[in-house]
Amino acid sequence: MALVHDFVLIKQTDIQKVLADICLLKDESFKTRTVQIHDDFILYFADSFQWIATTNPRKEPDEHLPHQSLCYHGLTLFFPNQITYFKKVIQVWYDMFNLAPDEFILTGSWTEIVGEEDSGDYEQIAVIKSEILPQLSKLIKLCEDVENDDNLCLLHLGI
Repeated sequence: MALVHDFVLIKQTDIQKVLADICLLKDESFKTRTVQIHDDFILYFADSFQWIATTNPRKEPDEHLPHQSLCYHGLTLFFPNQITYFKKVIQVWYDMFNLAPDEFILTGSWTEIVGEEDSGDYEQIAVIKSEILPQLSKLIKLCEDVENDDNLCLLHLGI
């Protein structure tokens, strides 16, 4: 199973219900409000996510803000007052990838085989533009929905 990060559009009134039972997000009604982004891209974008204020819903309310970036292994909430910067960062990545050839390579993490000298190298991530652009476009659309409705928020489910 590939490592993916789910981004789900939810009503703010449903936050506690969803946090109590994440399995509710498997309901068909959430399918059109969900986009999955592969972990390779989240890691590639990670430095630019450091600039974004977010909310960690697992913290006590007085600890919610300020939090920066995504909770990689956990949950992250983007409220209307936080979503614009996230949307702009995703839009910039979309625009850059849109300039790329139809197929391109990203340089991933350094990997090596333990105990084997000189076995290390950077992972090569093969990307097909026609696959990633629709995912980023849908994520941008979900962000716009949050921007336009104060009753919505975007929930990120880490790996």
